[in-house]
This record gives sequence, C-alpha cells and structure tokens, in this order.
Amino acid sequence: MAVAKTCLDLDKEFGDKYKIRNETGAKQKPKQADPWMREIRCRRGSIYPMGGKLLAATIVCQKSRSGLLNLLRVPGVRPHQVGDMEGTVIFDLNSPAQAKVFKIMQPRKRHRGGKGNTSALETFRRSRLTT
Repeated sequence: MAVAKTCLDLDKEFGDKYKIRNETGAKQKPKQADPWMREIRCRRGSIYPMGGKLLAATIVCQKSRSGLLNLLRVPGVRPHQVGDMEGTVIFDLNSPAQAKVFKIMQPRKRHRGGKGNTSALETFRRSRLTT
C-alpha cells in the first residue's frame, strides 16, 4: 500500500510575503483549494510543492539559458527535468538553497494596503485628486 505524502501549505508558509495562486486549470476558489494545486508566481516561472518539505521550481527562459544554468549551479538543488529553454529543479524548504532559488526565480511579492500602510502611489493619487 502506498503512503500518501504530506503537502506543504504554501499559503501558511509564504502567504504573507508572496503572491500565491491556484495552478492553471484548478477550479477551486483560493480558500478551498487543494494545497497540491497552489503555486508561488515568479517572474521567471513558478514554485510549487513536491511533497513533504520539498519544493519544485520551474523556470522558463525567454532569450538565454542563464537563469536555468544559475539554478542548476546552486548547491543542494537537484535537476528534475531539463530542456533547452526550460527546466524543473527540486530543493528542500529548510536548506540554504531555498534563498538562492527564490533570488533567481524572483517571486512576486504580496502588497498589503490599509491604514498606516499607504503606498507612494496612493499618496500621489490622493494629491492629484485634491488639486
């Protein structure tokens, strides 16, 4: 009998810092979503759970393979699937490789608004409305 792997909850682990969305094709609402179908949006691809404390990063290169090659050079990262202009690597959440992978992938940061947390853009917009 196969043992089901536990899935890392990206919303609990990274939800306050990065934008997390449902994987393309997932039909559930974000609050009801299966944790296996969640991913961290990045400028160069996405990061998603692989089971246990493992994460996978899929990178898509537009013009050159430099991002992919940089990912493959990070100690503690295992190549999972590598093509000409895209690739997937696996790394441990608690390893030193995590910070380096996140730096290369450039996750999209979550922006919080609210009282006392007015962005420069909001300040500019309000000043334009009053003049």
